[in-house]
Amino acid sequence: AIYHLRDVLIATERTTPLTKTSGFASWFGCCSSKSTDVNDQHRSRVKRQSSFPPPTMRQPDPAANRKAADALRAEGNILFGKQKYGAAIEKYTEAVVLAPDWPVLYVNRALAHKKKGDMARVAEDASRALELDRDLMKAHYLLGAACLEQGQLGRAARHLQKALEAARAADDSIKDDIWHELARAKYTAWQVRDAARREARVTMRATLQQLGKDPAYAA
Repeated sequence: AIYHLRDVLIATERTTPLTKTSGFASWFGCCSSKSTDVNDQHRSRVKRQSSFPPPTMRQPDPAANRKAADALRAEGNILFGKQKYGAAIEKYTEAVVLAPDWPVLYVNRALAHKKKGDMARVAEDASRALELDRDLMKAHYLLGAACLEQGQLGRAARHLQKALEAARAADDSIKDDIWHELARAKYTAWQVRDAARREARVTMRATLQQLGKDPAYAA
């Protein structure tokens, strides 16, 4: 039986030889044909998509943003008047996002920070306002007040002096507050200088006394 099966197989191979498209070769050929069809369909779909115009980005409207920022500023001012300084700061911050080049927003926020005693934030917002408008009187005043609290007496006096000159020129009622802060800055600076002079005199006196005890310097 075994020999008979072998003879049958040999006879079959002789009468039906394998071709390049038989067996696995024919299966791979079929897959290749299907893959080509899929690629053609993908290229056709991409070509159709590329024929559509690209989506247009909506450009921001500066006028609308300024109007919305002004509304937020007004809400912040109402909250400020109610002494809700944290909520006012949030409104001013929202307004800054819409109108980042409007210096009044930074001044208002700095005033709210001042009420909360956060002088570092006051200095930051006042400085930003002066970058946008270097002649802004209230920004000079707030920056000077912040520098005074931070011990930067010379810088404080310079900004407060500019604020006072602008307030007097405009006859703004805030000039009295500015003058008070400027006087405090100058007096504090005088105290610092006077303390330094006193310390220097004490040091010199101690040095002279020590030299007087030294036989090499005795009369």
